[in-house]
Amino acid sequence: EVEEIYFAGGEPLIMPEHYELLNALIENKQTNVKLVYNTNLTELEFKGKSVLDLWSQFDNVAVCASLDASGTRAEYLRCGTVWDRIVENRKQMIEKCPGIYFWVSSTTGLINALHVPNFHREWVEKGLINPENFNIQNIYQPEYMRVDRATPELRDLILEKYKSHLEWLKPLDTEGRASQG
Repeated sequence: EVEEIYFAGGEPLIMPEHYELLNALIENKQTNVKLVYNTNLTELEFKGKSVLDLWSQFDNVAVCASLDASGTRAEYLRCGTVWDRIVENRKQMIEKCPGIYFWVSSTTGLINALHVPNFHREWVEKGLINPENFNIQNIYQPEYMRVDRATPELRDLILEKYKSHLEWLKPLDTEGRASQG
């Protein structure tokens, strides 16, 4: 009778129970269950099993990647991140499971606020994400990391960066989800 299962961290894609549950759903012909994930996208395999092989058997899979920057910035912000692996994992997901609904949720604060628009644009231009499938989650704690704690000069730079990004994004964001302010 389950209609939807939401998997979140730690990191669900490296948890044995996650794979046991997916296999049980497949064995019981319950592949109509909606699967929703929050993942850091660092791993798509666990003990030689690809989650993509399992996802391809389900009717409805949604994946939210918690990514806060790209390249070396991403590796700095989240310890243990290997950026090239994340990009390769996303490409594999597009190739093997093109029907997956995918979006990025970027935790944004003073440390990355100026670079989040660059990351979003980079992934759109590389075809790794649809323009409208990008969310920003503002940091509120600790307070010193909040964007509204920026110096006036930095606040002006951030504001200009986002205005420019929105000008680029609005014509691409046909659903208006990522460009609403």
